Amino acid sequence: MSTSPVLFLFSAMALLSAVAHAAQTVTPTQNDSVDATINELVYSADPNEPEAQLTITLMCGKGVKTQPGFVGSLQWYRKAADLGSAQAQYYLGGMYETGRRVLRDYKRAAQWYRQAAVQGHVKAQVTLGYMYESGQGVRQDYGKAISWYRKAADQGFAMAQFNIGTLYENGHGVVKDENIATQWYRKAADQGYAQALDKLAKIGDGAVSVLTEAD
Repeated sequence: MSTSPVLFLFSAMALLSAVAHAAQTVTPTQNDSVDATINELVYSADPNEPEAQLTITLMCGKGVKTQPGFVGSLQWYRKAADLGSAQAQYYLGGMYETGRRVLRDYKRAAQWYRQAAVQGHVKAQVTLGYMYESGQGVRQDYGKAISWYRKAADQGFAMAQFNIGTLYENGHGVVKDENIATQWYRKAADQGYAQALDKLAKIGDGAVSVLTEAD
């Protein structure tokens, strides 16, 4: 089985982290000023701009204080996602996959991941590939799994390269070919991907010829 993507779903931007930290460390008078600045950003956000909606969402996720009655981050993720933010779509997929703030729903997770993946979001592509490989939220389909892995691998994503290697090693969706599998492992290992390095060590790879089939 390939590696399940490790989701770093709720990391905020550095600026927002700094604002959240400031809200916890400044004096009461300064804190009032921070709150006023945050709320000015919140209420002046362009409702038709997906990244503005996503910024507000990340502020919610960091626990930055806003005026009473301010909506929760799920609604803002949805607003940004509906406006086409691939990052917000990916976050929503992760929320439904993990059951964070919503009921776990793999089918809805796959739907949101797909929306992000078609826009070229590399983590959404590899996650959707894994869902097809494992049959999680979608009908198991190794062909679609390797197709999505390949899109992410073409962007240089090491996890996708490793996962393609496992499909070739096991003959899932492709003709079993340990040489091609090894080349994909080497692509991932060249980026320092630990599982690929371990795999190559176990199979004793030392001087496997470069194969054009995996290019």
